[in-house]
Parts: sequence; structure tokens; C-alpha cells
Amino acid sequence: MFAKHFLFLCLFVLIACSPKKKATSTSSHLKYAKNIKIETEINGSKIELINPKTNSVSYFFLGKTKPSNLEKRYTFIQVPVKRIITLSGTDIGMLSKLAAENNIVGVANETYIYNKKVKQNCKLGRTISFGDFATLSYEKIIQSKANCIIFSGFENEFPHQKQLKKANIFCLPNYDWKEIHPLGKAEWIRLFGLLLGKEEQANTYFRSCESAYLNLKKKAQKLTLSKQVFVGNLIGDTWFTPAGKNYLAQLLNDAKANYTYKNTNGTESLALSFEKIMRDNQNAEFWLNPGTTSQRSLLTRNPKVAYFKAYKKNQVYCYSKNQNYFWEMSAIEPHLVLSDLIRILHPTQVSNKSLHYYTQIH
Repeated sequence: MFAKHFLFLCLFVLIACSPKKKATSTSSHLKYAKNIKIETEINGSKIELINPKTNSVSYFFLGKTKPSNLEKRYTFIQVPVKRIITLSGTDIGMLSKLAAENNIVGVANETYIYNKKVKQNCKLGRTISFGDFATLSYEKIIQSKANCIIFSGFENEFPHQKQLKKANIFCLPNYDWKEIHPLGKAEWIRLFGLLLGKEEQANTYFRSCESAYLNLKKKAQKLTLSKQVFVGNLIGDTWFTPAGKNYLAQLLNDAKANYTYKNTNGTESLALSFEKIMRDNQNAEFWLNPGTTSQRSLLTRNPKVAYFKAYKKNQVYCYSKNQNYFWEMSAIEPHLVLSDLIRILHPTQVSNKSLHYYTQIH
């Protein structure tokens, strides 16, 4: 009996005293974003940026020092990054939430920027305005002394990408514009947090945004389904409106909206004829996002819109009064967009507070 107890005691001591293997990495779970993956390790973070059209992946490792055993497919970027060229307005919005406007040393076109700090930096020459994507100057990029370039991934590669990498300027494609869930777009702020060494600040902001959005959604689902709403306007001979799985369709669903095409398939836009739109929506109560700032301009574009009930009853709303502000900030503030939609579509069921992004078209 003593021998048996002694054996068990030895086994216990061996197990208890054996060195424990430290976890080298933990998957940093993204709840909503589908086109980015983050894996946090002891000495940095592995990032995968996934092109939703081709499923090709760009691999990056963000850290203070390059690991000796880093896989060849990963491009190492030393963080925190001090100087960033960003060619998308939504990136400026995200960087502004991290108080990082002064880290921006290059933008696409200052004409379309809302942020006052960035505009001022453009005027003072601290931030370069590069103009059209297709004519980006390699020399100007080098002149900016940027550490990295964030671009919107419409093309497979950024112009001069290989030469820039040799100059230690790294090009990161951003696919937040292809996220379907509104919080999926906002969740990309975590990439900017990692680049800037402001990970906790980014996480804190996203958690507050998520909480505000989900609380609004929960309240909206208790409301009566809104009266019928339709979206968009004619571009040429075609009326573009969100398909049922589209980003805006998701927002409308979360706002308890009776959107005409909510049950259609697809994540892009539906391309419909004006006749189809008129048949389906002539008596709809609300019209969103016609892309103009006045009823007169709507009528000038297309006199037939006068037959829409929404037009007759002055129930047309859009963000176009301050379009630069909307495109820059709405992706990182989806809770404010949702709040606007709820207030527009449920005027008798929610408090009549002022709108943030949207205005009524007169």
C-alpha cells in the first residue's frame, strides 16, 4: 500500500513540477469583420487581409522587432507606425477616432476631406494631396517619408508596390468597404490601433460603438414595422438600390424598416428600370438617399419623381448636405447612422431628436 501511494506521489510531483508550455499565440476574434484576421502573439500580431473578390490574402506581421522564425509569406512592419498615407476617407475617420490626424502624411484629394486638422495640414504642406489614384507619383510618395500606405484594394496591387517595399514603405489593402455588417466596417479600427500602437484605445472605442449599435437595434426591434421605404435614384437609365444582403439593407433591417427589396438576394446593388421602381414604390412613404440636396434638383433630374408619394409628402431624406462628412465618418459611427434611420422611419414611435448625418430634402 505504501509503495502504491509513493508511486502516485511521485507522479503528482513530476506533473506539477514539469515546465508548462507558454501559449505563443491567441486568435484575436473579430465578431463582425470577414475580410481581416488578427492573431496576437507575444511579440506582435499576425494580420491577414482577405480580398473578398479573389480570396487572395496579404500577410503582415506587426511588431517592435522582427521574429527570427517569421514565415516568409509575412511582411514585417515595425510598429508603432508614425507616418501613414491613406487614400480613403473612411481611413481618415478611423484615424481621427485614435487622435492620429497628425500621423497622416498623404491623402488622395484634399477637396473631399472633411476633417479640419487634416485639411489644415494639407494647407501647411505637412500632408501631401496625391490626386488621382492612377497617377500617383512614386517620387512624391518617397518625399512624404511614409512608413505605410493604406489603400482600398480595388486593384490587386498598389502602383510601384514592389519598389516601395524595397524602400521600407509597405502597402496594406483595406477591404472594409466590402464588409456586409455595419459593425464589420467599424471593426477595422483594430488594424489602425495595432499599426499606431493604440490597440487598447481602438478596442475601447469599438466596444462602445458596438454597445450603442446593439442597444439601438434591440429597441428598434420592439417597434412596429415602418411604412414602406425605397432607396436610390436614376444613374443614366438605371436605378441602383441595395440588394437584400447589402450593408445598407442590413442597417434598414436593424432599424425595423419595411424596405421594398429586403427579401432579394445579393450583397451588391440591384440595377432596376425606372418603370420597375415606379410600380413597386409609387405609394411608398419614405425615399432615402436620392443623392441630391433639394427637391428642385430631383425634379430637374427626372420630372417623373413627382408621382412618388414620398416626394409629394416631403418624406425624402439624404446625407448629401454634408457628403464628405458622411463618407469620412459613417463607417466608424454606424450607431449614429442607425439612430438617424430609426428616427426617420418611426417618427411617431421615437423621440423627435435632431438627425446626425441625414437631412430632409426640401
